[in-house]
Amino acid sequence: MCSSDLTVSATGTIQPVAAEVLNGFIKVHEIKKVEELTPKEAETAYIELLTEGATPGPETEAKAAKIGQERAEKKAAAEAKELEIKSGETLGSFSFVATGE
Repeated sequence: MCSSDLTVSATGTIQPVAAEVLNGFIKVHEIKKVEELTPKEAETAYIELLTEGATPGPETEAKAAKIGQERAEKKAAAEAKELEIKSGETLGSFSFVATGE
């Protein structure tokens, strides 16, 4: 009897449509992140405005809300950029050896 080995190694890459679909989920995550961060960022901005001498009231609250929204959008966009999936990116590699006799 004769023994022989067959070795296979390969890599996989993400296809364009799959990347687009996955990035859709990242966009939803980004929107949810903005919703999550905005109240906290607005509260921080409000305190900062008061510390800087702003008068408590609706105008300061509105300004703080706008600042909080902008900060939340910036943070969420930065996170989404890190998570972005590009077509052609390597998914990984695999290999196996088949031994026969």
